[in-house]
Amino acid sequence: MQESTNSPYGLENFRAFGFAFFVCGAYYHCIDFLGTEKTTLWGMGLIFLGLMLVSIGLWLRFAIKKRFWRFFT
Repeated sequence: MQESTNSPYGLENFRAFGFAFFVCGAYYHCIDFLGTEKTTLWGMGLIFLGLMLVSIGLWLRFAIKKRFWRFFT
């Protein structure tokens, strides 16, 4: 019997599972080396930085797409 292509556990999600396991391992080692409090603060800082970069990228893409800078000339 052929396996469904929409299976959540198929090979198409192999990279997602690998990345999730990598992040979990990195988090464990950071707790092991830095301690709980510093790891939480470090993680919060990285999440904030990542979301800020994504936000800036999306706003730049919006400004380029809508040619927003022409309103000021």
